[in-house]
Amino acid sequence: MNRFLTIEEKTYEKILHVIGHVFFLFFLFLSIAFYKERMLSFDSAYYCFKILFYDTFNIEYHRYIALFSQWLPLLAKKLGCSLQTFLILYSAAFMLFYYAIYLVITVKFKNIYAGIFMALALCLTIRHTYYYSVAELQATIAASGLIVGWMSRDITKVNFSNLWNTIITLLIIWLISTGHLLFIIPLVFYLVYDLIHENRWKVPANYLALIASVSIFGYKILSIPSGGYEGNKISVLSTLPELLPKFFSLWSFKYLQGYMDKECGLLLVLFVGMMIWMLVEKKFLKVLAVLGAVAGFTMIIVITYHKGESPIMMESYYTIFGIFFAVPFTYEILKSKYSVPVLVVLLALMIVSLERIYSKREFYQERMTYIDKILEENITPESRKVLIDWGKVEHAKIWIPWGAPFESMLQTALREPDNVSTLFMRMKPGKHEDKLPDPKLFLGPHFHVFLFEAKDFPKEYFTL
Repeated sequence: MNRFLTIEEKTYEKILHVIGHVFFLFFLFLSIAFYKERMLSFDSAYYCFKILFYDTFNIEYHRYIALFSQWLPLLAKKLGCSLQTFLILYSAAFMLFYYAIYLVITVKFKNIYAGIFMALALCLTIRHTYYYSVAELQATIAASGLIVGWMSRDITKVNFSNLWNTIITLLIIWLISTGHLLFIIPLVFYLVYDLIHENRWKVPANYLALIASVSIFGYKILSIPSGGYEGNKISVLSTLPELLPKFFSLWSFKYLQGYMDKECGLLLVLFVGMMIWMLVEKKFLKVLAVLGAVAGFTMIIVITYHKGESPIMMESYYTIFGIFFAVPFTYEILKSKYSVPVLVVLLALMIVSLERIYSKREFYQERMTYIDKILEENITPESRKVLIDWGKVEHAKIWIPWGAPFESMLQTALREPDNVSTLFMRMKPGKHEDKLPDPKLFLGPHFHVFLFEAKDFPKEYFTL
């Protein structure tokens, strides 16, 4: 029976390769089929508008990893494409970037296991975040597949001189550092786990990646100015001593608990089972590394957002938890148990995750319908600029109000580029009412309401 369930290594790797290709091609298909759901909500709509408005890349908080997803839609825009084509290409560009990384890992590094790690990391705890397409944390997770692929490659198949090994390692770490700086936690976790797994403690050169990661990320984190968006997030961590005694009663912890129970039940069961099995196998240091990373990251997220935050923002950070499962699963099971049961578990994890991602499309479809309804009920012959009080909006259908001007404009521009409507959800009743007659007026994001003027809009896409 055991012989029947065991698969020859080459066959096993071929099956994994097929699974990886199917996974990323399906991700690409979803990104095209649901381009509106991915590009017309929250920050995605804001990024789209700014690229079209300024006719250049939109890089926020020095996260230059966004260049890899913006070059294609920007090029198409400069060639005169339609708004629909721009949005489709922008949505698909993320998946093309991820797929390209997968091909580098599996073809150039000849490391199919790292390719599957990357697929798992991009789906295990991602649900709504798939539709929060411009969140740089997802792109950073994808880029992390490169360091896993490089560090865990078979050096009998892919080997370079010590100099080139060093250069490639540093380049990969630098690329990852151009994404979200919070990724320092899973990156250090992975490098420590790899150090334990390969028993590299006595070889000083093997500490290079770890030292480089801490140095590069540390420098960038210390360079963050206080008072800005990122600086304010970091300053909240100073409340740790005060909040730690009531940690489990904080809103952010309860939200995380509810999310995991609802969305990641199978994953949690398998995670606990895997940790118990690793303890039985006396892999104590590895279990300590995993649980330490999970505990540390959980503490940071819970403390940082203890006052509350939108569901999409909270869930965007939960994507990291997938890495804490995918690393030990890849190293301890996927790479060492060439069997049918392992493939069954792998497929079950992917299918459940993809089904959950697919099902979340309905929220964004209903959200767009709700925005259209508000516009239709409030547009007048005199003005297509709609003001509505946030208190009169169904918050559960919107989540975040500040992006409504860009969401509504892009939605209506897809149907009628010459007759665009905008929606502004104000926090204070009556505010900005007197400014509506101004033909130049465009009420933008809450943090900079008058950043843009209607007269400067690219007329080929918007006429307000």
